Amino acid sequence: MKVDLIKDFYSKELEDKSVQDNRLTVHVGILTLIGAALLFSLKNPIGTDHNLFSLFLGALVLALIFFVASIVQVIRANIGHKYERLPRADVVYDYFLKLQDFYRSNPKTFGSSEDDFEDYLKRKMVEATARNTDVNLLRSARNHTALVLMALAVALSLVCAVMAILTSTNA
Repeated sequence: MKVDLIKDFYSKELEDKSVQDNRLTVHVGILTLIGAALLFSLKNPIGTDHNLFSLFLGALVLALIFFVASIVQVIRANIGHKYERLPRADVVYDYFLKLQDFYRSNPKTFGSSEDDFEDYLKRKMVEATARNTDVNLLRSARNHTALVLMALAVALSLVCAVMAILTSTNA
C-alpha cells in the first residue's frame, strides 16, 4: 500500500476530529436556547386550574429530561476520547538512525533502512488512523444522539414557553 494513500486516510481522520470538536459550539448554543425557554416556562407556569396544565406539566417534564439527556450526550461526545498521533519527530528520527546503524553493522541483512523505515511509518499511520476512525465514529454517534434529544427538547420547551406566554397574556 502506498504511503500517500495511508497519509490521506490519516489526515482525513484528524480533519474529522476537528469537525467533531467544532460541533460543541453549536451544541452549547442550542442548549442555551433550550435552557432559556425552560427557565422562562418554570418562572411563568400556567395555573394548576388551567385545563392545559397537565399538558404543560407533561411537556415541561419531558423537555427537562431530554435537555439533561442531551447535555449528558454532549459531554460524552467531547470528553475522554484519546486520539492517536504519529510518534514525535525526534522518536521517528532516532528510529531511522537505529535502522541505518543496524544495516551498516549487518551488511548481509536483506532489505534497507529506507524500506524498513517506510514500513514503520505506514504501520504507525495505519494504527493511528484505525484508532482515530473508531473514536470519530463513536463521537459522531453520540453527537447525533445529542442532536435528536435536543430537537425533542426544543420542540417541547417551545410548547411550554408558548403556553406560558399565551396564558400569562390572557390572565
